[in-house]
Amino acid sequence: MSLEIDSEMLDPPMSIAVYAQSVRSSDAGSATAILDEVVEALNWMGFTVELIGSPA
Repeated sequence: MSLEIDSEMLDPPMSIAVYAQSVRSSDAGSATAILDEVVEALNWMGFTVELIGSPA
């Protein structure tokens, strides 16, 4: 399974914006869980994450 999530690199380095609306799910709880996992993984890799918006 693959999932495309809109994001963009920010300044300073190792900062990233993740657009929550790009996670499409029929269940808002599932979209929230996916975003939580993505943010946790990026933080673990050393990124500062800015979550933009809320799941669609």
